[in-house]
Amino acid sequence: MPPLGDVRTPAEPTRAETAHQRTPPGFFALSLLALWDRFAFYGVRAILVIYLVTPAEQGGAGMRDADAALSFGLYVSVLSFFGLGAGWLSDQVGRTRALVLIGAACIAGGLATIAIGTVTGASRWLLAAGLWIDGVGMSLLRTNVNMGLARLYPPEGATRDAGFSLYYMGVNLGSLLGALAVPAVAQILGWPAGFGLASLAVAGGGLLFAASSREARIDMPVDGLAPAKAIGIAVAAVILLAVLPVAIGWLVVTGRIGLDDVSDGLTQSIVVLGLAFIAYVWRSGADVDERRRVLAVALLSLGGAAFVAGFSQAGSSLSIFAARFTALTWLGVTIPAGALQAVFPLSVILLAPAAAWTWKALEARGRTLSGYTQIGIGLVLMGAGFAVMAHASGRASSSELVAPLWLVSAYLLHSIGDLCVGPLGLSASSKLAPPRLLGQFMALWAVGNTLGHNLSGRFASKIDTASLAGMQSGFWRLTLFFAVSAAVMFLLAPVVGRLLARGAGR
Repeated sequence: MPPLGDVRTPAEPTRAETAHQRTPPGFFALSLLALWDRFAFYGVRAILVIYLVTPAEQGGAGMRDADAALSFGLYVSVLSFFGLGAGWLSDQVGRTRALVLIGAACIAGGLATIAIGTVTGASRWLLAAGLWIDGVGMSLLRTNVNMGLARLYPPEGATRDAGFSLYYMGVNLGSLLGALAVPAVAQILGWPAGFGLASLAVAGGGLLFAASSREARIDMPVDGLAPAKAIGIAVAAVILLAVLPVAIGWLVVTGRIGLDDVSDGLTQSIVVLGLAFIAYVWRSGADVDERRRVLAVALLSLGGAAFVAGFSQAGSSLSIFAARFTALTWLGVTIPAGALQAVFPLSVILLAPAAAWTWKALEARGRTLSGYTQIGIGLVLMGAGFAVMAHASGRASSSELVAPLWLVSAYLLHSIGDLCVGPLGLSASSKLAPPRLLGQFMALWAVGNTLGHNLSGRFASKIDTASLAGMQSGFWRLTLFFAVSAAVMFLLAPVVGRLLARGAGR
């Protein structure tokens, strides 16, 4: 007879069995690797543009502010753009674990290449190659880590939600540590040490993953690739990952085209890709309801692109403001300019539970906000952050720097906006997508993110970051842009809602 109070039936799992279900083999290996990936990315984001605009005689790359902003925009665009192909590649070959390891090796190798470039006189070729390899590696690693985590859990049930929540907290912890540690090391030991620390972090994470993930069931059985298809994939990979970037790099270095031309070309390619997808749905026998849905996701993606274009300013125009016009010495200690970006992951860690509670409370009261309304709120907060920075630019002078609280306030507003926009993108896209087009609808949201990252570089390159008057003017222009973008989202919310309701009632 069981002890009094023990009402567990024989079929009910023990506490140890439940814990095992929540943490299947490979979960911690994947989560730790993702933590070190974010450590590297947020650490590099905190120092990259500052390094690029630092004069060569002071150990930097000596680039023009506009070129540095464009370079950062292209760098984060590569990460987002190749994420589209990384998921498709994983589905074709089924070797998720191998692709994760290749991604980690590329990140570590790319950052090591940048570190070597800083030692050898800031070679433009080494810098460009390192950023490209790093961006491709991040796209491979992040896409396949997410797919691998999804395969560790059954498609339904709370264990998957609990696992992803734990993973999300680990990712933000890595972001926080990277934003604090990498700028500090770069300030104390020099630029090579900063980039080198980021490289070593991912290399160590990759080795740990290789040693501890053998039992992880993250690969997907697939039929063997036909020889013609395998050759096609190999040729496309060589062209996209080697021939094309080398050709573009040669044209840029030799002065035949500028970085702004490359950015414009990428923007045009993204727009063409999005339009091609919409045309594909229109011609694939989709009914009227599916066409309405693809239009709804396309417009939603444009709102997301606008938000990302502002959010990524933290790595470019706002980073330059932090380095040049912000008082960073406190009690005799100089705070690295990039360390202020730790506000972003710290805000997510502290405020994400409150945001989740807010959405659930609104849903319980029957006042669920549409995706358009949430993006509109995020854009309002983004514009408010740039209004704060416009005021900060007006208060600063060549002899009086402003307090870090101005930047911290702007970053906090942007972080709260991200809690409105970031989590809903793929969720809203998946809800709107018909089952047969789920992956493609989610890819359309990712295309919007790529467009936003690239536009961030274009926006930052148009700000005169050499003068306070230029920065104030640029921040006011961004404030106006986000105010108009928010108004468009708010106006679209009821229109698209009625359009989809009409389709559902057919």
